[in-house]
Amino acid sequence: MVYPESPRTGGPITTLLVDDHELLRDGLRRLIEDQPDITVVGELDDGQGALELVRRCKPRVVVLDLQMPCMDGLEVARQIAPEVPSTKILVLSTFHNSGQAIRAFEAGASGYVLKTSIRRELLEGIRTVARGKRFVCAEIAKEVAAQLFEERLTEREIQLLNLIAEGNQNKQIAWSLDLSENTIKGLLKTLFQKLGARDRTHAVVLASRLGWIRL
Repeated sequence: MVYPESPRTGGPITTLLVDDHELLRDGLRRLIEDQPDITVVGELDDGQGALELVRRCKPRVVVLDLQMPCMDGLEVARQIAPEVPSTKILVLSTFHNSGQAIRAFEAGASGYVLKTSIRRELLEGIRTVARGKRFVCAEIAKEVAAQLFEERLTEREIQLLNLIAEGNQNKQIAWSLDLSENTIKGLLKTLFQKLGARDRTHAVVLASRLGWIRL
């Protein structure tokens, strides 16, 4: 089912719901309906149909079940990610293990939400991946972090993150750690690369969600 087209930019986050359970799709739609910044543009119950619709309509976000007929969610993600990079994929899953989440991210997903936490985290997940950021549900975030990032953060990097979170600029951080500003810039560059962060704010959000710092 496809609904009337909504503006791709400057309007609500256009979202496609893909799950082979009609009752779950109904629940997702009702949860989203009251949100002024998110609109459901279609619903499908199979992976192949979802792939074809994404190619045609290019929604900003696809909420995608992993287990479906015709084509499973991982294969859909593998094809959507390179073909339609502007469409972000938020996976829904019953699997409470980090391994399945890692496979989803490797397939091209931007977010992973457990079906048991939909009411708490679906809307945040949609908004987060629509901004081009990664989202991991709280229940497995730390496990996923341990596997996604082979290099653990050093004590110094965690200090940096805490100082950034407090609103300190490079000059203040350098003074606090008794280092030069150039050294701080180099440390931040390495830190951002480890986290896959685009900027300071993104780094703090990721580190907080993954359990390395507390806000």
